[in-house]
Amino acid sequence: MRRYLGALGHVGLVIILHLVSSFAVALAIASYLGTVHDMAPVAIQAYIETQLALLTATAGVLTLVVYWLLLRSSGRRMGQVISREPPRPRSMLFALIAGAGWSISLNSLLHLSGLHRMFPEHGDLMARLVGEGPFLAVMLTVGIAIPVIEEILYRGIIFGHLETVFPGTCALFLQALIFGLMHGNPLQVAYATVTGLLFGLGYQRFRSIWIPALLHIGMNAVSVFEARVILQFVPSIPRIPTLMLGILLLLPTLYWLWRESGESDHRFR
Repeated sequence: MRRYLGALGHVGLVIILHLVSSFAVALAIASYLGTVHDMAPVAIQAYIETQLALLTATAGVLTLVVYWLLLRSSGRRMGQVISREPPRPRSMLFALIAGAGWSISLNSLLHLSGLHRMFPEHGDLMARLVGEGPFLAVMLTVGIAIPVIEEILYRGIIFGHLETVFPGTCALFLQALIFGLMHGNPLQVAYATVTGLLFGLGYQRFRSIWIPALLHIGMNAVSVFEARVILQFVPSIPRIPTLMLGILLLLPTLYWLWRESGESDHRFR
């Protein structure tokens, strides 16, 4: 029992560190804008909301730096915590395509089911994340930086630590639930939990942070591209054909990834 509580305590510490880092970054921005530029609190809040992606990425980097310093003080290295052995190039390509397929399928299902209208706060959040700033900057932060940071944090550190104590399946579901709950609004909690299972399974089978990171990059990059490019030319996307496209991209690549992980002798525990 002590081992289980210790593992949960370690995970809780990482989550608290992440939340404190997010608060610290927001506070630092607010203090700078209020002191140097004499901005009113309402204007500061509005500005921070438009910079949500950059704030999220910066807070993630700060969390990882502090965690790395804590590891160093205990005589450990990040490489001892996170499995980062690169898989085969074709496995990396399959992961990227599967992530894109998952994004297309998920976005299509959300629109076909009407859930995007039932949870308007989700649309507002996505608009703040991907709708503000130059396209390239948004793609680099939301499409690449945030996925890499989150995968190191949730799959590499949190999932990796849970696996040292809990059975593999239990650890898989725990990390997915934590990942989902950290996304806040109910709709994101639901699909981020399922997404966390997919990413966690990729990490568990391949023992490499590369696979979930590329799955996540494929997912986020397609979402950014849809919001910032496709919707500018096709305001009303036909969702049934896009759902079929997403499934055609997702299912074969997941099957190939499953076979690849088996051939590499990385077995699901």
